[in-house]
Amino acid sequence: MIAQNRGTLQADGERRKANGISLATGCKEDLIAAGKLAMLDALLSSPDGTATIDDATADLSAQFKDGGRWRGAVTRSLAMRRIIAADSVIKSDRPSRHRGYVTRWQLRDRDKALTLRERIQKTFDEKSSTVAAAEPKQLTLFAGEQEHGKAV
Repeated sequence: MIAQNRGTLQADGERRKANGISLATGCKEDLIAAGKLAMLDALLSSPDGTATIDDATADLSAQFKDGGRWRGAVTRSLAMRRIIAADSVIKSDRPSRHRGYVTRWQLRDRDKALTLRERIQKTFDEKSSTVAAAEPKQLTLFAGEQEHGKAV
């Protein structure tokens, strides 16, 4: 009975986690895609094929105005595609994380990673050429948001 109850509780926890990630990632598809691109770059350039989400962050001192909760969707989606797997847990280097724990991820499938990276980059290139024609502006991904000339 305990094992059955544990399985039910775990399934409920996974369902709630998926729902929470869905709520946190609403209207942030471009940020998540950029996060995947940065994470894949960090993994592909790592000598041992491991990286954390901190490694995919341009400015470790910047805070995300929205809290950055959507960043979990970056690694979760790569893990669900079996491109990466959890390797270990270490302390974050981001001051805003207060040395909280962060997962170190291991690249499992380099070919899938390269294919996905190419597809995401192609999508960004197509979007940027469309946006540039309509309204040129620069987007700095993962470097924090600017408000009144200061990083927030």
